[in-house]
Amino acid sequence: MPRLKNTSKNCTTEMNKHKPWIETSYHGVITENMDTVLLDPPLVALDKDAPVPYAEASDVHFSREGEICAFKIHGQEAPFEAVVLNRTSGEGVLRASGPVDCESQKEYTFIIQAYDCGAGPNGADWKKSHKAVVHIQVDDVNEFAPVFREPEYKASVTEGKIYDSILQVEAWDQDCSPQYSQICNYDIVTAGTPFAIDRN
Repeated sequence: MPRLKNTSKNCTTEMNKHKPWIETSYHGVITENMDTVLLDPPLVALDKDAPVPYAEASDVHFSREGEICAFKIHGQEAPFEAVVLNRTSGEGVLRASGPVDCESQKEYTFIIQAYDCGAGPNGADWKKSHKAVVHIQVDDVNEFAPVFREPEYKASVTEGKIYDSILQVEAWDQDCSPQYSQICNYDIVTAGTPFAIDRN
């Protein structure tokens, strides 16, 4: 009976051959004062070094080279963090790590990379993906009420004379978007006043 030669390799020395792969750019939207970023496309890192089970003694171990251990943000000081949700599928999420305020900053651009779990004892074997650009837009919330530029407006009129315009008032709004900061109308709330006001 012929003898079979054992050609199996020790999986503990398995090489981390491939870099993780992510998209080249991402566009995100976050509503101010919230923490979750809606990304398009979703944040997913792929790695061809797929997890492979192997046996050593009586235990079952898994190769970690194909798993994703981290997403790291580089560049501009941005109040965001990237978190791995599932190491095997490479799914991640981008969320705010601090306050995000449209009135302070309307958009952010930074770099992100994915890192696999193939680090050796000295950390020399891990691999990282190419750099991808992330652009995030901050959506406004209607936080502020309009305020007048002046606390008081004064004008005088001559009795019996008809005027096209007597006085102009102006209000403004601190919200960052035209949707919430534009002044749409003015109303005179004192009853019985013989004057009218228009939206201008």
